[in-house]
Amino acid sequence: MGEIEEPDVVIIGAGPAGTSTAAEITDCSDKTVVLIDRREVIGVPGRCAGGISYDQMDLVHLKAPQHTITNEVFGMKIFSPNMTELTFEDNGPLGFIVDRPKFDQWLHTRIDPEKCETLLGTPAKTNGDIVTCGTRKFRPKTIVLATALDVKMAQSAGINVWVPPTDIHKCVQVTIESRKFDTKYLWLYFGKEVAPDGYAWVFPERDNLIRVGLGISQSNEHSVSRLLDAFILKMELFGAPQTFRTGKFIPTLYYPKSITNGKVALVGDAGFQCGPSTGGGIGTSLVCGKILGSCIALGKSLETYDKEWRQSIQEKMETQYLIKRLLAGLDDSELDQFAEALKAYKLRSPADIPTVGKKILLGNRRLLWKAMKMKLLRR
Repeated sequence: MGEIEEPDVVIIGAGPAGTSTAAEITDCSDKTVVLIDRREVIGVPGRCAGGISYDQMDLVHLKAPQHTITNEVFGMKIFSPNMTELTFEDNGPLGFIVDRPKFDQWLHTRIDPEKCETLLGTPAKTNGDIVTCGTRKFRPKTIVLATALDVKMAQSAGINVWVPPTDIHKCVQVTIESRKFDTKYLWLYFGKEVAPDGYAWVFPERDNLIRVGLGISQSNEHSVSRLLDAFILKMELFGAPQTFRTGKFIPTLYYPKSITNGKVALVGDAGFQCGPSTGGGIGTSLVCGKILGSCIALGKSLETYDKEWRQSIQEKMETQYLIKRLLAGLDDSELDQFAEALKAYKLRSPADIPTVGKKILLGNRRLLWKAMKMKLLRR
């Protein structure tokens, strides 16, 4: 039985949240860190659409190297059930799509290897005091859970979290060879037949490759894989070569309770820090990881981290959650009405939807009554 090691910090999960936390700690302090990931290779397999906005990268003062970027995005196209099209675009690029393995591996190079030991290929577990990884045991001053969504691990570590199935989305994505979609845009499709209480997406990876995916809530009885196959058929992509079919669960809520307990903190997907209406989590993971890493490096309490990350993105998270609930609660005809009304405003960014959306709701009795019943107009 080996002796228990005592590094300052153990981080479980080497995705964007975990590596961002580790990089900030090693950059701003002399604390010792152990970073653990159950995968043999960081970033492999990639399980997300890979979209990041330039605004999010600016918040963490990072610029992704060109070799990690597969496509630059200048706008977004959203389609309602009857194919009413909303196009959002600005003068310059809004964001980009990343090659997740290359992007995650680049993030890892930002960590000082003299202060951080990385352990790959072995899963870890913790009771909130001891972290066990294979034959090694650690009793750190701080434990960071930067895993994918893992309620059981959080509970084992002493953080009493719970998420209703309606606020967890099951997602499946596949890469398809196709030149059908303009690579300048992200393409999103809504409707009960396409993706009840969710949406389908097409993210162009490069001229001849697209990432096609679909997500619905865990409470939904439909098979997400069958819905994705039906969507691929609808988009006339059936028969095109397919690769890299992957799936994952994504939290789609703003979590109001504490995600820290004693010496344990959650960050990234593990801390429910994904955009509730989009499921996007790379950017928020980088932001929240930087905040957590800074608090640990400076000797601040984990409660301070819990307060600071909420101050940073709370309003945006809450607004996205209200949008998600509204869209999930509307039937197809109401979604079409809402899309037609939005189209008249010629919006430049999806960020403008909340403000304009309130005006539309106030001018439509049927939609207004539905929103009031769902308690979506409290702000």
